[in-house]
Amino acid sequence: MRFAVYGGAHRGDPGLDRSDHKARGSMQETIQEASPSSKEPMRKSWKIAWCHSGESGGSKRATFDMVRELASRGHVVDEYIMRVGEPDLIHWSLRPFVRESYQYLLPRRSGCAVRPHLVQTWVDLALNLLKTRSFISTLETVAADINSRGYDFVHIDHCFPSHMVLLTTMVGLPSVVYSHEVSGARYQVSDVPGLQSKSSRIRRAYRYSCALANRMWMGFRERQDLRGLSAARTVFTNSFYSMEAMFQRARRSSVVCRLGVDTVKFRPLGLPVEPMVLSAGRIVAAKQHHLVIEAVAKIHHSRRPQVVIATPTSATHHEDYEYLARVTEMAKAAGVDLNIRCEPSEAELVALYNQALMLVFMPIME
Repeated sequence: MRFAVYGGAHRGDPGLDRSDHKARGSMQETIQEASPSSKEPMRKSWKIAWCHSGESGGSKRATFDMVRELASRGHVVDEYIMRVGEPDLIHWSLRPFVRESYQYLLPRRSGCAVRPHLVQTWVDLALNLLKTRSFISTLETVAADINSRGYDFVHIDHCFPSHMVLLTTMVGLPSVVYSHEVSGARYQVSDVPGLQSKSSRIRRAYRYSCALANRMWMGFRERQDLRGLSAARTVFTNSFYSMEAMFQRARRSSVVCRLGVDTVKFRPLGLPVEPMVLSAGRIVAAKQHHLVIEAVAKIHHSRRPQVVIATPTSATHHEDYEYLARVTEMAKAAGVDLNIRCEPSEAELVALYNQALMLVFMPIME
């Protein structure tokens, strides 16, 4: 039994030069063994259970292209969406390419304001652990549904931290995990600010106790994540950097399956270049749009370009309003003309790439 790695455009597509073919080779031709037997012939068509969170952004775009390509090659894909709150069914919808779409909405944890803050952190820990039991119960339901529908394998999109990867421990099928985000450790604060300061012993003990609850929760999530990764038949990552990080973190070998580019749509259009610097991605701190604004602000105002942030987020529902306000105020104070383009269509995004002086992409370690 073998799994064909998912790809972008076919090798025979018009408009691809030799360098394009070479770049796509690892994505289209890589084949990963999925069973001890190597004599079983390649199947012409697969039935695949594709599990993802329904989140908008780069991982959803990658999923869209993979599923579209699989469907064009005759494979049958059903999507399983699992997330807290309503999924994003508009951006990069898989509906045109999947046979069935199943949604499992996980309940939000009800808010519980407790004072002092020390008590709040431990209450949050208890509530998070109780919520995890609900998540796992939902995953068991999903796994039972997948096992009953006769799939050849299950594909899981993985972004740490995500309970979804635990499906690998529950399904009775070969499992493929595509790890878009190997670890969230780079976003975590290793210590509480001021913990090592010369503050009183009581204050340090208080801060330590608050930090301990948070560390216990993150440690629990880490163990759950590693357990799911270790149970996967095959793990794909998008770069050799991610492959190395995966081995360092999980002692897990993985296969590099590069993300492709649809060169039929994303191509030179001959549009005039405008005085504009493009920064793409969700408006959250990890994407570091503020660094782009800070850099452009250093250019003399007489030739300072506009900064355009292209984000899949809607104009009315942002993930981090505090960060949005921060970059907006920073641009205003620095005299940078900031234009936030929410939910641009694919055609608009292609035009922005063509018109921009440059794309400045600053997410942490990306």
